[in-house]
Amino acid sequence: MSFGLPNHFVGIFTQFVVTMRFLTSKLLSSIALGALALGLSAAVAHAQGAKIIKIVGNSANATLTHNGADSQLSEGATVQVSDVINTGVGVEVYVAPYPGVVATVKQNSHAALSKLAANDAELDLSSGGSVVTQIEPNKNHKFGVRTPKGVAAAKGTVYVTTVDGVQYSVSVLAGSVSVTPILAGGALGAPVQVVGGSTSTNGGAASTGLTGNVAAAALSAVAVAKGDPTSGLSADASASLLASTTSTIVATGNTATIAQATAAAAAAAPSQAAAVVTAAVTAAAAAPNSSATTVMDVAKTVTQAAAQGAAQAAATIAAQTTASGGNSSTAATTATNTAATAASDVAKAATAALTTALGSTAAQAATQTIATAATSGATAGVTSSAVAGNPVSNSGASSVATTIANQASTGANTGSGATGSSAASATTTASQSTTTTSTGTTTTVTPVTPVDPSITVKVSPSGD
Repeated sequence: MSFGLPNHFVGIFTQFVVTMRFLTSKLLSSIALGALALGLSAAVAHAQGAKIIKIVGNSANATLTHNGADSQLSEGATVQVSDVINTGVGVEVYVAPYPGVVATVKQNSHAALSKLAANDAELDLSSGGSVVTQIEPNKNHKFGVRTPKGVAAAKGTVYVTTVDGVQYSVSVLAGSVSVTPILAGGALGAPVQVVGGSTSTNGGAASTGLTGNVAAAALSAVAVAKGDPTSGLSADASASLLASTTSTIVATGNTATIAQATAAAAAAAPSQAAAVVTAAVTAAAAAPNSSATTVMDVAKTVTQAAAQGAAQAAATIAAQTTASGGNSSTAATTATNTAATAASDVAKAATAALTTALGSTAAQAATQTIATAATSGATAGVTSSAVAGNPVSNSGASSVATTIANQASTGANTGSGATGSSAASATTTASQSTTTTSTGTTTTVTPVTPVDPSITVKVSPSGD
């Protein structure tokens, strides 16, 4: 029907109608395909399950309950919805529901995978234990931890959820977390926002403060994930989470908490010890009302603690080698040399960070102090009696300390660019906790006891 229109207008109109029908069909197809893709994405995530990316400690004490049956858990294993990750004494399990999220199931915990979809997952910790959650920021990832009386959910953060019976707490190290209490009858209460450096207990209002154990659990988990290329976290995200977590811990101003967290992180991931030191000194310098004194105090604390944690990991490997029939003398020498390298690395990181924060003059003036802290920490760690079967004899602490001191001095000098009279030349007495500076002034440094020393029962030779 032409409605009296010229033939060429009828042709144009007809072509227009045909074109619109084609475009409409394509649009509907695109929408359908998009919906199908989202459905498939969720289905694939559900079908593939979460992945066990790392087991730290005594892997014999990690099991998976699937369809009511328990089996030994191993790295690379798949966890399906309703499966339960069980950890006993001295073991931690790192699980990635999907790339961008890492949950660390701490020792003596039972965590069930209660939900898994595209960019959304949940662990149920109602049976008790502790989980450290890391979520890559700015990626719209969502991850929650369910407790008997509440659900903690967040995007782009680091937080620790602990359940003991019906009691639970949520502590935030980076970003913020929404805690939704579950009331009597299953009704949901008003969400509580918990920000970095604070804790909510049983869904109550958040209060400022972090315990040393919480700080240590969080920082060690972040350090391990940062050192593991299979974590699913991007390098930038891992660095960001380490920096923000360390900054929150330094902001507590609690020396014991800072030391405990640093030592635990270095023991769990020796390859990240220097990165933790750098992050801590940087955070101290950026803190409100910071001063050269406060920055220097943090630098000394984290240098000693990081050196001790990394060196204790070396002693643990030496003890394992000896227990497996290896030569104890060779194992002890290897551990001592590893501890010396760790002391050098953290001392170098500390003085380099001090150079950036306070300038080269102040950093070079601090080389002796930093070398001394690194020597003391590494000596205490590698000769630690807390490591069962440690072949590095305490009676040889003086010679061990001398070996460590030489490398610690080199590291401190390199980091600050110190030469001549400003260069460090640390010496150490036979006592693990007493060091002497080149000026003759004796400084006593108390060795740090890393949290959960049983976690370092089994450490990979790579230190990651």
